[in-house]
Amino acid sequence: MITTATPSMIPALKSLWIEAFGDPEAYVDFFFSHRFENISTFVYLIEETPVSMAFVFDEELYYKGSCVNAGYIYGVATVMKHQGQGYSTAILGHIQSLYPTTFLIPANQRLFDFYGRHGYQTAFAIHEETLLVTSDGSLVIENSSVCAPQNVALSSKQPHPHSVELTHQLYSFEPVSPIGYKTIRDQVFQQEGTIRWNETSIAYAIAENQFCGGFAVKVSILEHPALARPLQPRATVKTLSCIDVMKINFTSKKLHFLDKTFMMLPFC
Repeated sequence: MITTATPSMIPALKSLWIEAFGDPEAYVDFFFSHRFENISTFVYLIEETPVSMAFVFDEELYYKGSCVNAGYIYGVATVMKHQGQGYSTAILGHIQSLYPTTFLIPANQRLFDFYGRHGYQTAFAIHEETLLVTSDGSLVIENSSVCAPQNVALSSKQPHPHSVELTHQLYSFEPVSPIGYKTIRDQVFQQEGTIRWNETSIAYAIAENQFCGGFAVKVSILEHPALARPLQPRATVKTLSCIDVMKINFTSKKLHFLDKTFMMLPFC
C-alpha cells in the first residue's frame, strides 16, 4: 500500500536512509528536522512498516514562457531485503500521477538506466573542474572538459575584508538570503527547461551548506551582480565566462585560505 508518511514513521525512514545511502546519522537527523514537514514523503507499507520511500519537493519548470508545477523526486530507496519487488516503481508511478512533470538527479549510470526504463530522459549534464593555485601564484584548471586548459597569472590585494581586486577587476563577496538568492537565480534562469526552486528549498540548501561547513554568498563584479554559491571546498558559479570563473575561484581561495576548489559547470 502506498501512502503519505507520518511523523511516527521517521525512525524507520531514517534507518532506511542510512542503509541505502550510508550518510552519517547527524546528517540524516538534519534532513528530517529541516525538510520533512515541508515536503511530501511517499512510502510503500508492508504490515504498517515502510519498506520503500521517496521524497518530493514542489518546484517549478520554466516552459513556453511560464512556470508549471514540477515535482523533484529525491531520496528514492527500498529496504535491501525487499528490493526487486517493484515497490519503488509503484511509488514513482504514484508521484507521476500527481504532477504534470517530475525530475530527479540520478547518482550513477546504473540509476540513469533504471530511471530511463521508467520514462525519464537526460535533460542536461554537469562537468566538474578542479582548480589549483601553483607555487608561483598562477591559477590552473586541471583536466578541463569545458574551459580550455590554461594557466592564468593573477595577483590580488584586499581593499577590505570582503572584496578583492584581480587584474583591475573588483569582486565583492556578501552574505545572501534565500530570497536574495532566488531573485538573482530566477532572473538568470529564464530559459526553456530550467527549474525555479522555491524559497524554502533554497533556504534549506543554504542551511545544509552551513551544516556541512560551507556557506552561500553573492559575488558582485563592479556594479553587475553575479551569482555564486561557494560550498567549502566546492563552488558552483554560473552565467560567467571561464576567465571570470577562474578569477572568482582565485578570490575565494584567497579569502578563505583554500588550497583547492572545485566548480560544477552546466554543459549543453
